[in-house]
Amino acid sequence: MRKALFAIISPVLAAALLFSACAKPAEQPVTDVTATEAPAPEETAAICGDGYTVEVKTVYYPEGSDKDTAKFMLALQLPVFENTAMNEAITEYEDELNTRITSEQLPLSERTDSFIPNTKVELSVFRAELPQGEYTNIMFTETVSFLEDGESEHARHLIVMDSDGNEQSLASVSGLYSPEDTVAQQIWNIIADDGNYYSDLTQDDIEEHLDLYNGFSVGDEGYTVYLPAGAVADESMGEQEFSFGKSALYPGFVGDVITADEYTQILPMLNAAAAACGPDFTSLSSVPIGDQSVAYCREYWLQGRDSRTVTQEEYRSAYKFPLSSSLPPEEGPGVELKDDGTVKLTRVTPFYGFQSEDATLKENGILTVTGVLMSGAPGDAGAAAAASASAMFTRLDGEYYLSSFEIM
Repeated sequence: MRKALFAIISPVLAAALLFSACAKPAEQPVTDVTATEAPAPEETAAICGDGYTVEVKTVYYPEGSDKDTAKFMLALQLPVFENTAMNEAITEYEDELNTRITSEQLPLSERTDSFIPNTKVELSVFRAELPQGEYTNIMFTETVSFLEDGESEHARHLIVMDSDGNEQSLASVSGLYSPEDTVAQQIWNIIADDGNYYSDLTQDDIEEHLDLYNGFSVGDEGYTVYLPAGAVADESMGEQEFSFGKSALYPGFVGDVITADEYTQILPMLNAAAAACGPDFTSLSSVPIGDQSVAYCREYWLQGRDSRTVTQEEYRSAYKFPLSSSLPPEEGPGVELKDDGTVKLTRVTPFYGFQSEDATLKENGILTVTGVLMSGAPGDAGAAAAASASAMFTRLDGEYYLSSFEIM
């Protein structure tokens, strides 16, 4: 990574910063502010398109100082989204960064005539499209420089949000209730035979350094996890990143009993059945009806999200039961038919999901998946096992259909 060697932010550098965050540069002046005075986004924002602009700031520390008297300087890029709900997490990051600079970096700063110690924050925004909808990755790359000719420190802070502006963890995106063990195993598999990494590393060592809230990103095909410098290799190698496909987090029977594509197909049905049966601890031996069918179709499409809007055709298509010609009710708990013909889906509590553990496939095509009925959603601090459960699927024309869900 580049070192941040600069004293003040000029309009030329501001344009360069904007170019790195946007598809096209914008010639915008940078507003100089004190540590407690933040400019309004519209005063420093450059239009990037794709639903957000970029605000560029220069902040001087301590409070009341300027570029001639400051002991420390912050130059940062912040996204300003049209979806205002997404901006709350950005504000929280900015507040946390300001606190960190004031308490940790400012006390260590010694300004010279030619150099102001500084933190430079560069922005990258990229999207991912998963079956349950779009996710926005917001990556802040921080570079801290205390000396003009010294080494710089680098770190990343990531925020992953769904299209409604809800911040997501890797657990909530992947649907895996305890992803730490699986992620640590995947990273260990990658580095185990590579001499560039510590030779005595264990999976527990890797797990200690995981941040599956602000240390990962989501792609169309999988995930990337970022580990700080010194976590798994010599600090001189810098921050490490490890990427793996979505199927890498699937249960062990995937690849042996059924394919990753087949598991991807049945996973929404497993969680939909758990949501339909969990609240009353009732098993499902035929087509769900009433509120049970509403819950089934709702969770089939939510797939871990708090809310989502789908078409009526999409909503009804979740009701995949070949031996039934009935349709689910158009409205019910967490399901609202809008005037424009769309269906607004909202998570209902208490929430129940399914954690797969094992599977068997008979010669007649009957697939049985056993696991745990979970109370709470993946990523929820209070999520816990509620009961054992199993689901049975019938294969017709190359596709699996849910035939029963039993809570034991």
